[in-house]
Amino acid sequence: MRSRALLLVCVFVMAVIPVTNAQPNVSIIIDWNDGHSYKVLGANSDGDVVVEITRNGSIFFPEFEIQNFSEGIKITVSISPEYGDEITVMYDDIHRDIRVTAWNQPLFDHEVTTKTNWQIDQSWEDETGPQEYRLNFSGQGWQKGFESEIQTWELGEGDLTMLQTTNESTTFLSLLLESIWMNQSIQFGQLKSQFFDAKGNGNLTITASNNSDGLSIQASVSQANINRSQIGDIIDEYQKLEANGTMSMSIQEDESLTEIDGEIAVLYIETRDVGGQRVLDHSQLEGQADFIVSDESTRMDLSLDLFSLIERWENDSRVVQLYELDGDGTFGFTDEEDNASVNVNGTVVDFHNKIENGFWVIDDLHVDGQISGDASGSFGVVRSIEQTGKQLNDSNVLIDVVVIHQEDWFNLTGAGGWSGGDGLVGSTHNESWSYDAVNSDWENRTVKIKWRQTGPDPSTGEEIKERSPVIKDPEPPEVQQLLGDVIINREQGLVPLPLQTGDKFVLDKQHDLPLSIEIGQSMMHAVDGHDISCYAWNGTYSGGATGQAIGVLISEGPLEGLNGYISRSIELPFDDIEQDVVFNENQSIERILSPSVVSGADNSPPEIMQIHLEGSIINEGGGQGILQITVDDVDFNTQSVTVDFTALGLGVISLSDKGLTGDKVIGDDVWTAIIGTESIIFGEKEFTAIAIDAFGATTSSNFTLEIGNQAPRLTQFEIIPTSLARGDMAVINVHAIDDNGVSSVWLDLREYGGERLLLQEENGIWASSFTIPNDMNPGKRVLTIELIDEAGKSIFVTTTQKSGQHHLEHNDDEELSVMVLNTAPTIAEQDPYVIEMNNQNQEYTFSIQSSDLDGVQSVEAKLGVFSIPGNEDTWQQLTYVGNDTWSISVTVRKGVNIGSHEIQYRATDVFGSTSTIYSTVAKVVEETGDNGAMDSDVLSNNQLTYIGLFILPLIALGVVFVLIGRSGIAQKFKDL
Repeated sequence: MRSRALLLVCVFVMAVIPVTNAQPNVSIIIDWNDGHSYKVLGANSDGDVVVEITRNGSIFFPEFEIQNFSEGIKITVSISPEYGDEITVMYDDIHRDIRVTAWNQPLFDHEVTTKTNWQIDQSWEDETGPQEYRLNFSGQGWQKGFESEIQTWELGEGDLTMLQTTNESTTFLSLLLESIWMNQSIQFGQLKSQFFDAKGNGNLTITASNNSDGLSIQASVSQANINRSQIGDIIDEYQKLEANGTMSMSIQEDESLTEIDGEIAVLYIETRDVGGQRVLDHSQLEGQADFIVSDESTRMDLSLDLFSLIERWENDSRVVQLYELDGDGTFGFTDEEDNASVNVNGTVVDFHNKIENGFWVIDDLHVDGQISGDASGSFGVVRSIEQTGKQLNDSNVLIDVVVIHQEDWFNLTGAGGWSGGDGLVGSTHNESWSYDAVNSDWENRTVKIKWRQTGPDPSTGEEIKERSPVIKDPEPPEVQQLLGDVIINREQGLVPLPLQTGDKFVLDKQHDLPLSIEIGQSMMHAVDGHDISCYAWNGTYSGGATGQAIGVLISEGPLEGLNGYISRSIELPFDDIEQDVVFNENQSIERILSPSVVSGADNSPPEIMQIHLEGSIINEGGGQGILQITVDDVDFNTQSVTVDFTALGLGVISLSDKGLTGDKVIGDDVWTAIIGTESIIFGEKEFTAIAIDAFGATTSSNFTLEIGNQAPRLTQFEIIPTSLARGDMAVINVHAIDDNGVSSVWLDLREYGGERLLLQEENGIWASSFTIPNDMNPGKRVLTIELIDEAGKSIFVTTTQKSGQHHLEHNDDEELSVMVLNTAPTIAEQDPYVIEMNNQNQEYTFSIQSSDLDGVQSVEAKLGVFSIPGNEDTWQQLTYVGNDTWSISVTVRKGVNIGSHEIQYRATDVFGSTSTIYSTVAKVVEETGDNGAMDSDVLSNNQLTYIGLFILPLIALGVVFVLIGRSGIAQKFKDL
């Protein structure tokens, strides 16, 4: 500690060593406003002058010129200073030592936090009305200087207001920018890179008027993004706006009024310019609208269910283009004359236009109408693209065309004194075919036209159009300078240190924005609660800008050369409209993080006030939490906050209060780190947080965190077969992982009326066979797997977790599904039907039983001869009568032939699956009565039956005797 204090004292003393001056009235003043010059006040040309420069370890003595002026002499050196130079200017025994560094970059490494407010204001009023662009920012920053480089970060919020007025329209955009972020890197005093990003939301209003016409768009901007980066001299600008809202428009033309009301579902604009070239331009407008066109006697209502305008350009190539209108509507008008009046009412059945990627693909129109009143009739128009092909134009060149076929007809059955029907009574039918170039960007697209007209004035013919088509390529969008489209970077350049009152130099490394600075009087300025010796300074902008800047520059200690406060006001010309853009900024140091500007004796150790975990830490990489540790340090010199997470396999983790590793606010004393672990550790664990300040003072605090246990993950599965019916058996194989070990895997079919089945493990694969339950409906069905690890953590999953984490979805994740096939209904066996006829029509009911797991939707039958004549091959619907039975009643005609007739059945279930056709027979027999004589044919049949019954036993007996004789059995009996 003692050696550190001694080192700081040496640094402080070296910084304030006075210039050796044997002549109290002589002083050396830096004058870098016009070249590399020095003024020696109170001197004359008789003195000895020496200029020595040490550059990259080499010492040399450059040439110089001496000029006399009223207050002394001016020394002009032949070479310009460079970053890192050490320069000594001597006049006799007076010398001044100078070190060259960059603006706002101390010679020692440092870290500070800043507070910044800036505004870009471009407002004026011209002959069309007010014009305005205002962008405000308020936030905090962090600056780190190391070796020859400065890195700065700024994070805050703001708002953007833009008002653009023309003779006929006003556009007003108001955005609340919830996040504005900027990072820049300066090396050797010159900008190396810069990144700017702003995101927000707000409102967009567009109004337009022209005499009695008006347009109004009210849109809610859901997302706005402004991004700008500069690396070297290459500037990359990106803008995006997403909005939705409503629009309304009215157009008054003579006595006709057109009103449009609609909803804008999508308003999307995206552009990117790199190096002054437009490389991306995407515009999109989608929604729906209602059109009403009306005058004293006419009204048309058109409803557009869809309007879509999309165009995307990439590197001067249009890659996406879509124009589509789709709607329908009605129209009507009244025509009154002295002798007659008519009403015309029509329907726009279809109105559909579509251009895709520069080609017409749909051009549909269908209109139907009726004429009533003193005249009567009908009319209509139908138009569509009939075909595509090629057509020779008037220069004998084949052109790709679409053939648009249009039919229109006019049927007037009576004019009744209506002059509009003069000479048109009757039917007129027109057909035309327009051969139009398919490319929508071309002009004079109609190459050929054919027509055919019937009616009172029939005609037919065709015509090749001249100078058709006129080829015209779409023009890519260009970069346009808009309101607020200016580039403003803070001043950059070289600075001599140490400084003194009267020194002058120019910061000229920022293009077209040099700042001439003059050092004022020494003063004490409060920086981070400490009074520090500083120089006040003021500057004037020149080049393409005008304006002033003032500030204080630290003049002692390791932070010498760092601005404690800067206020800028710059006016820049905008384009050629002779109106300036005003940039105002105030920036100050809030905290000095490194090096410490207080002594060790006055230092107090930091104090850990609160430890909080936002989110959850889940083992095996299952989830991350944001650890936040609030530290109170009265000296504001806390340098590090660490936690030893070795138990979680993370080692010692450093937290940040500089907007990194999850930190939300720079320099708010809340140190933050994102914590996750791949270990298998879980449960409540104790850790220690340690805070250390710039002087090594340490404080610690013990705390506990609950580490969650991640359930097993299912990474692969296989079901064989994947398609099967209910009652069929399948095999499922599952691969699950868990570093704590997988205890069991279950297939849960209970939601389908099945069981909970335990899978068996072999070589890391869990497997089981299972039967598709009857309650599992046909179609794709998702299975549920329960995974349990050795610690008892369980989870139900229906998909794979191929990422290895439950909280991270993977593009290749699959559902655990099977395709359950639908089985057709079954039809029960049916004995032949017997229908007894008595020479009269008979009523008879056919019944059949059919069943299905999902329920039978219908049963149909082909009744053949029992159907109504002409319907013999028609399927007829049966009626459900309960107990799986379906029936149909018919009248059996007395003329149906005696004998067997085929009856066919088929059944369909609720999922539309139909059974195979089942056939049975219906036997038609003559009715047999108990009394009365029998018909002679019947009698003869019965007699034959009785005779057959008597003769058959005799025949059988004879056969037996023959067989016995042939076998020798009778002889064997005789031998006995």
